[in-house]
Amino acid sequence: MLLSYMGSIAPPLLSFVVTNIDDLFILMLFFSQTGQGFKKRHVVIGQYIGFGALVLVSLLGYAGSLLLPRQAIALLGIFPIAIGVKALLDRSDDETPKLAFRSSLAVAGVTIANGGDNIGIYVPFFANYQPHQLAIVVSIFLLMVAVWCFLALGLIRQRAIARLLENYGGAIVPFVFIALGVYIIWENLT
Repeated sequence: MLLSYMGSIAPPLLSFVVTNIDDLFILMLFFSQTGQGFKKRHVVIGQYIGFGALVLVSLLGYAGSLLLPRQAIALLGIFPIAIGVKALLDRSDDETPKLAFRSSLAVAGVTIANGGDNIGIYVPFFANYQPHQLAIVVSIFLLMVAVWCFLALGLIRQRAIARLLENYGGAIVPFVFIALGVYIIWENLT
């Protein structure tokens, strides 16, 4: 029973982690800028607004996928693979945003602007689930936003860990995207 439960929460957790590794660094940047007038709560609220918008757009894409046969949904697995391959090819790009202004809306805007990969992953990923299961997946995602915020806060206090993640975190993300795409294809063709 426990193994079955872990197997059902592992894909949403993996999907969230893979698509939000970069957000962890962005959250660290925002949290490091908090102080008078720009509070930690502004970062958390902005992250939830931005992430909520990404999930909403993904759910709309998912709704369209209900009209497709499973074999067509399997082809959507190509998108995470393409994102992973593109990330491997574009490793030299630095996507860390510069803070133009500090507010919850700034955090939300950066989260949305940085979320193209989230939508590209979530639409085909959501297509693997029935609506009642999807409610659990979205709940896990929303819980993970809080975990991500707490983790980012903790990491900005630990310089060695922050440097380690900064140096090696990006190296594994493309491969996890590719694996997620293969998973989506496999699940819908078998």
